[in-house]
Amino acid sequence: MLKRIPARLLAGTAALAVTAVAPASPVSPRSFALQGPLAGPFHVGGITSIELAGNPLDLYPHFEFVRTFFEGAPISIAVDPTRHPRLAGWSGDVFVVEHKDVVGWTADSALHDVRGEPQAVAFTAPDVQGNTVLLQGTASVDGDAGIGLGVPYDVVLDSNRNAYLDPGDWMDGIADEPGLFVVRATQEAGPLAVTEVLYSGGTFLGQDLYYPTDIATMGELPLVVVSHGNGHNYTWYDHVGKHLASYGCIVMSHQNNTGPGIETAATTTLTNTEYILANEATVASGKIAGHIDNHRILWFGHSRGARASCGRTTASSTARTRP
Repeated sequence: MLKRIPARLLAGTAALAVTAVAPASPVSPRSFALQGPLAGPFHVGGITSIELAGNPLDLYPHFEFVRTFFEGAPISIAVDPTRHPRLAGWSGDVFVVEHKDVVGWTADSALHDVRGEPQAVAFTAPDVQGNTVLLQGTASVDGDAGIGLGVPYDVVLDSNRNAYLDPGDWMDGIADEPGLFVVRATQEAGPLAVTEVLYSGGTFLGQDLYYPTDIATMGELPLVVVSHGNGHNYTWYDHVGKHLASYGCIVMSHQNNTGPGIETAATTTLTNTEYILANEATVASGKIAGHIDNHRILWFGHSRGARASCGRTTASSTARTRP
């Protein structure tokens, strides 16, 4: 499936218009053109959107288009000439570039390959297997997005090899949608130091709280509520709490009444969520006050706690938590 190209307005009364290219197959490329006065030599009319990045497969369909790659993982591109006959016999340079939106490309259309230099490619084979190319130098492409998840990049087929994005080029990553993301290993801790605080608000209101130590300099953060399983303990989830807090979340693991069943576990998760929302000004000496984003609350559970989080908790959340 081809990536959707969102329409948007640009500065200087230039508008991004999406126009279909004459289809050669049910899945045809799309091109976009700017209309209106633009300063400078940059012209984007005739640039064609296409999916390129992915991994080769041993069996049919012989290639899968992939959006996300871990740092150091191989990245390939492929073209099926039966789907894109205009690329049959194509030759030029392939660039892997930092992602920019249309405004960014309008301001600077120069192609700068993050691998150091582009790669010469020719699509001369009659099938996708023969037109699959392993991109060189991708092991050094950066995936460190800080507390975010993934660094966005675009892949450009530079048809005239002039190192500028201009008419006749093909691009995986037009407009606001990147061609691919490179992600650092998600099992590694994030960049933020974490503080842990234990406290209790009463019966089945024991809570183990994790938050970024420097939270005073941050805005509203997601709240992750951890509901433990039957026979387990709410203080056993340091590996979850510290990891998510190092990426900018507030995590609260709570004492859970799992013995009677899923319904009581769900109720306990709700009451613990209500407690931290109502008492954020006092728990942890008020350090998290004003930092919980009420629109980003996630219930996370283990075993019976997971069933409780996915069952009655979800059904009851609108009535039980503040808007």
